[in-house]
Parts: sequence; structure tokens; C-alpha cells
Amino acid sequence: MITVEALKNKVINNEQVVIAVIGDSTTCGFGANPSPNTWTNGLSYGCVNNPRFGENWQNDNPYYINTSGLISQEQQDNKNIPSAVRLLRTSLEIANSTSKVYNLGGSGYTAQMHLSAGTVGNVASLSPKPQAIFFNLGINSAKNGESQDSALRGLVAQVIANDILPILVKPHNIAYWSATATPDTWSLFGGWINYRNNIQQIADDNNLSVIDLGSDDGVVDITLMYDGFHPSNLGYARIAKIYKEWLTDGKHFIFTRNGKKYNHIENDNVAFKVKISDGRILGLPLTLETEDFIKIKNGSSIATFK
Repeated sequence: MITVEALKNKVINNEQVVIAVIGDSTTCGFGANPSPNTWTNGLSYGCVNNPRFGENWQNDNPYYINTSGLISQEQQDNKNIPSAVRLLRTSLEIANSTSKVYNLGGSGYTAQMHLSAGTVGNVASLSPKPQAIFFNLGINSAKNGESQDSALRGLVAQVIANDILPILVKPHNIAYWSATATPDTWSLFGGWINYRNNIQQIADDNNLSVIDLGSDDGVVDITLMYDGFHPSNLGYARIAKIYKEWLTDGKHFIFTRNGKKYNHIENDNVAFKVKISDGRILGLPLTLETEDFIKIKNGSSIATFK
């Protein structure tokens, strides 16, 4: 089984990285829209962008997971899907074209549902086989008032038995909401801190690393939310940023293009950013052919970066 340090080194050194993310609707990309408190139908993303969406429809779970479908993964092949997993996958593939991120998110899914569906076994049989699995679970158990402790521990045990590195994720903070709510009145979902603590305890008991998408103070930033539970486009971008920062210990991705090394910044298509005199921040796109050097004027001198 790969270690956390070895996984991060692969990312930093642009080697092949294969990760699976097992989660719920916030993993598969459900409900994203450009702004909070806009009550549009998030299912439209699946209907429009996944041609096999209809034949796999289930009344209780429109993103049904099965060994032949892996609906979330098919959906994520569309780069326009604004999920955190899609954004992470794009970044890793830019750094190394053989890298892969599998999306095993199911709308409404809990740890127990993934355990019953045999998700870990399905993931372990994929080729290339994941080196690590991120578990981003807990929101639906919290909504339903159910413990996820036993099922999540069972999933972790299965991953370890398949020689895959398990990484636990504390999901973003979730809130009470209603169709008439305003951002000023949204409040932390009851008992959410207990779920965060439970995830940390499972990690401690198994000596596992944790990626924290929320915060111990329970603050809910509604500007990053589609509703009380699902992120907006901005929220998914933030989650992807946290995933990438964890994988690189806060460093930008470094990759080589035409013999030159570049920093891969969070917006996924800019090699360098420069703040000019009027305060604007300009970026040099990776698609430019003039990648041999950049000249930046600083006072009376000109610095050349090669």
C-alpha cells in the first residue's frame, strides 16, 4: 500500500497518480449553479450531460452505482461539469496524462449504502487500480440522523485489505435552509460537529490522514453553497483547491512543458500570474507558444524568468 508521503511525491514529481473519490451528491457534482439561493433543478446537469442518465434512473437515487455503469464517472468525462472531482482530475491529467481520478459519488448515498453496494470491490477491480481512495461521506447520515461509524469503519477495512490507501474527508459544513431563507438566517446543521469528530476518531484509530473541507467553528459560507448541503460552482472550486493543496502540501503543481518547468495554479490553465501597476492580475496561458521566457519590469530593471 502506498504511503501518504509517496502519493504526494508522485503528484509533485508529475508521476502517474490514480485516485478514487467515494462519496455522495457533493462528490458527483449534484446541484451546482453559479450563485447561492437560486432554486434551480440540479438534476439538469445529469440529464443534459450524461446520455445514459435516463436508463439508469432510480426514483430514490438518480446516480445509481453499479458495476457496469459507474454513472458519476461517465458524467465527469464532461469537463464542463463543475464538480470538485472533475477539477481535480483535470489538474492531475494536465500534469501527467496517464493520471486518473474515478468519481464514485451517488446522490443520497451514505457509508452504509456504499458498503451494501460493494463499491470498494468495484473500485479495486478498476484498471488502472487506484493508489488511494478519498472518502467524502457523512452529510446524508447527518441529514437522516443516522450513525455512520460502523459502516465507514467497514469501508476503511475493505480498502486496506485491497492494498489501497484510505484518506478520510471531513465534508464542508452544512446548514439548515428553506426556500424562503436568506443568507443571514442560515445556521449550522444540528449535530454536524459530532460527525466531524467521528470522522477524526476513525482516522485516529486507523492512523489515517484527513482532508478537512469544513471547520471546527462550524461557520457556513453561504456564498459557496447551492443550498444548505450542496456546493455552488464556487464551492466546488474551493473543494478542488483544498484537495490539490493537500496533495502538494500547499505547493502548486509543478510540471514540465517543452522542456520548461511551470507552476500549475488553481484555475487550471495559467502558468504564471503577474500583478501590474493598476492592480490587475494577468495570467500567461499554457497554450501560448512563447514559453521560453518571461520578462517582468520591476522599477528600472527587467527580470527574465527562463
